Amino acid sequence: MEQAPAVSVIIPVYNAERYLNDCLSSLAAQTFRDFEFVLIDDGSTDESADILRAFAQTHPNVLWRSVENGGPARARNLGMDLARGRYFCFVDADDFVQPDFLAVLYERIRDADACVCAKTRWNQKTGRTRLDRCPDFTGGLAALKKRFFPYRRIMRGVTGRMYRASVIRKNGLRFVESLRYGEDMTFNYLVFKHAETVVFVDRPLYTYRIDNPQSLSRTDRTAIRVRRRMQSACIRDTFRNV
Repeated sequence: MEQAPAVSVIIPVYNAERYLNDCLSSLAAQTFRDFEFVLIDDGSTDESADILRAFAQTHPNVLWRSVENGGPARARNLGMDLARGRYFCFVDADDFVQPDFLAVLYERIRDADACVCAKTRWNQKTGRTRLDRCPDFTGGLAALKKRFFPYRRIMRGVTGRMYRASVIRKNGLRFVESLRYGEDMTFNYLVFKHAETVVFVDRPLYTYRIDNPQSLSRTDRTAIRVRRRMQSACIRDTFRNV
């Protein structure tokens, strides 16, 4: 029987042909090798599925499915159902990572339930970058609460982090497929709510592209307002009894 990989990298893909090769290439170049790609084509109408098919033919550690469009939450849930790793990482198809992204997170997570790294926000059109920093930190929710608020941005979403899969499976954690905005944020806070120990790494190992017009939640003002309200609700729920 083939041994399961240590890490499953789950990537939902929807009409990402302009950026997908950069994303996949950055992961194929990882110094950490004990991982699998779990690629979910979410009903793309461009050449994304062809790119995934070609990539799978040249890389042995790939699981991929092409499904009818159902949104990123459903695609990520399917990815978790297929994933075999002890740890999960979520990467967006229009982003990319540093060569030691998986190596650093895997080394630092150890006995923790989640590990988060700093991110670089990059606008390819203007060349401008912005660093979303986080403190080097290891501890439980009580300690995190004291240091959390200056770094609230880094807590949004599910990218740029590694999760222990057993915490997700044991607690039946899923992305809420009915949400149009913030399904990634609510999932992240659910994991943190059930985590005994979390680790933050103050190194920008993940680059988040902010100039992709397909990413409505990154540009739409309504989405921004909704996400802010949802984050406030998630914070109250996560830290209520801490």
